[in-house]
Amino acid sequence: TADLIAHGKLKLDPSRNDYLIVTFHDSCNTSRAMGIFEEPRFIIKNVCNNFVEMPENTIREKTFCCGSGSGLNADEYMEIRMRGGFPRANAVEYVHREYGVNTLACICAIDRATLTSLMKYWVPWVEVCGVHELVGNALIMEGEKERTTDLRYRPLKGKEGEV
Repeated sequence: TADLIAHGKLKLDPSRNDYLIVTFHDSCNTSRAMGIFEEPRFIIKNVCNNFVEMPENTIREKTFCCGSGSGLNADEYMEIRMRGGFPRANAVEYVHREYGVNTLACICAIDRATLTSLMKYWVPWVEVCGVHELVGNALIMEGEKERTTDLRYRPLKGKEGEV
């Protein structure tokens, strides 16, 4: 996706995500194991007008665990998941409080599932989404009808009263 954006192959309208103030969670596998740090940020910055980084000591190669890796993503481990994910939740709570962040984006499917529970527990004002949901919201398809909602059927900014 980053390559398609960089080469102008996608028509995007980042204003479709203007109701979101987004931060990004560096997933353990993609960041520490694969060194993928800038591509997700490049994508987000091209599909969103409001991006905020969490503190430097909590991102990229210093990323915090989601709390549910290594097979812990089961309800019987909920207490340990919430404790393990607390440092990440604390960093998200900080950018929520200081900058109004209301959305935590991630690229890992495990994180997408587990961070939702973590945010509901520690920072219920912040929703979780995948980076490609943000892309889908911003993507303009040839011949499409004007959209009034995002992919979750929430009204787009400035389109609240339209059906």
